[in-house]
Amino acid sequence: MTFDLPRRLQALRAHCEAVGRPYEEIEKSVLYPMDPCPKGENIDALLTRLAQLESHGVDAVFSPIVRARELSPLKLLGADVIPAFPAPPNGGPDRAR
Repeated sequence: MTFDLPRRLQALRAHCEAVGRPYEEIEKSVLYPMDPCPKGENIDALLTRLAQLESHGVDAVFSPIVRARELSPLKLLGADVIPAFPAPPNGGPDRAR
């Protein structure tokens, strides 16, 4: 992922202001491939990157999972990554974060 995300989000904010649309109503999403590595060696880096995305106001991350056919990456993500970012109570984007 190139980290021009702040610039892109600022451009989105400017477009919203120009047309009178509340920026907060727009769900901000990114595509970010996740590779926890075979024994979870990359979990900390994934958690750090996801926290960065969240801090920039990203509401949703769509992610192809590297080696998902092996199931172990899915188990690692389910055990170590998903619990770190619980869904908001209403099941939608958490605008209060």
